[in-house]
Amino acid sequence: MRMQFVGRTGTFTYRMLATVLAAQSILLFFGALVARGTAIAAGKDGGRVFASGCALAVLAVLAAGLMRTPFGLPLGWLVQVLTWASAVWVPMMLAVGLVFTALWVFCLLRGPRAEALVAEHRAAAEADAGFLQRGMDLVERRLARLHRHRQQPDEVGQHQDRPGACQDDGTVV
Repeated sequence: MRMQFVGRTGTFTYRMLATVLAAQSILLFFGALVARGTAIAAGKDGGRVFASGCALAVLAVLAAGLMRTPFGLPLGWLVQVLTWASAVWVPMMLAVGLVFTALWVFCLLRGPRAEALVAEHRAAAEADAGFLQRGMDLVERRLARLHRHRQQPDEVGQHQDRPGACQDDGTVV
């Protein structure tokens, strides 16, 4: 398996990655609040740290929204790196970085495998549908042949679907 750093991913993969980034943005915002509170408690201005943390949370949301494009994946990696770097202000962001980077890598590695399984299942379903359609066509041809056979005159010269026609057992309708 090869990990991707740039480019586009499959539909299932980018949806999983976008979900990871959306959840990560929430914790990044809470980390920004903690950084602000810590700075204020230390007697410093917490506005700049809070703005930086909020910008990182917004970047995560932006990366999640751009995951369909070629820019989404590099932005997602940038969010992962900056999450680790945010541990300078809030040490517990190491745990957030660890969990979400692990989820990010897991989605990048397992997403293509899931997409391959879905494609395989879809191909099998289409093959089954083709088999079913051929069976339906065969039944329709046999019914049409039976209907034509019933329309042909019998031995007496009458049509079987008209009154007075002979049945298979010899009785007259």
